[in-house]
Amino acid sequence: MTPRGKRRRSKAFVALGLVLAIFVTLAIVGFWPRGEYDPKTLCPKDGDYSRTAVLIDATDALSASQVKIIRDEVNALRERLALHEWV
Repeated sequence: MTPRGKRRRSKAFVALGLVLAIFVTLAIVGFWPRGEYDPKTLCPKDGDYSRTAVLIDATDALSASQVKIIRDEVNALRERLALHEWV
């Protein structure tokens, strides 16, 4: 029996929250300021490259379907990377 006032979260609700957290993180990292580029080589002047961080809140155990969603999102992200971008 759960404590009074505490609701059980459905798996779909948790998965939706996890996917939303990933997209918010990617949006924030996407707007991170980037350095200046050399106009001749188009390489970053400071030698730094674009990086994307994926933050996963694993304080609760992840189900197999949640792991599959995360894996699919990261693989889709990897396919969209440009030259010199890192995940």
